[in-house]
Amino acid sequence: MWQLEGSVGQAVAGDLILSVDTASGQRQLVVKDSNGTLLATLWSLPGVDQQPVVDCYVRGDDLVCVLAPSEAFPFTTQLYWTLRTLDSTLKPTAAVTLSLSIRTELLDTEPAIAITCESGQSMIHTMALPTGPAYTLDLGDHGTLLDYAMTEDCAQQATTSDTTIERTLFGHFLEKGVIRTGRLHAVLVPGELDASQATALCDDLASSQLPLTT
Repeated sequence: MWQLEGSVGQAVAGDLILSVDTASGQRQLVVKDSNGTLLATLWSLPGVDQQPVVDCYVRGDDLVCVLAPSEAFPFTTQLYWTLRTLDSTLKPTAAVTLSLSIRTELLDTEPAIAITCESGQSMIHTMALPTGPAYTLDLGDHGTLLDYAMTEDCAQQATTSDTTIERTLFGHFLEKGVIRTGRLHAVLVPGELDASQATALCDDLASSQLPLTT
């Protein structure tokens, strides 16, 4: 489960350490091994780097961060990093979902949020699945990291390079008072991962319930 010390949430998954500094500018999920070697940086959020923190806490399997609107991004933003337990024969080492919710009191807005993932060492490969693109990173002895977002769950545009995934979430009209939510998922499994196994994992992640908003 998450442990929160100051603004930093941390969880241990096998021989990996997951951490998020909720007070840092981009609030990314950092994946390192037990020796401190950076393996991947997931879901950096440069668009919310000026938003002040209203609250940060752990609730069950959720690490929660609530951000106030800023001049650059006039939306109340809630971030939930949720540790998942998947019933899979692949025996995942770790599974995490980032749920990102925004709302505004403005009348005419079209919010867009840039989200970036970066590999610490290995190349990123694209895997076309029926419900949206998935991306895999070979982490060597640590297994395979799968990054995924359902196309219909969060309208997204994505571009990739050998070491980076860049997404734009939302970007269309948001009515005053309406909460819009998008989700991104990551799962680490021992060994290699084929398309059918990836599809089963992604279906499992996508069917999970949204966290309760505050």
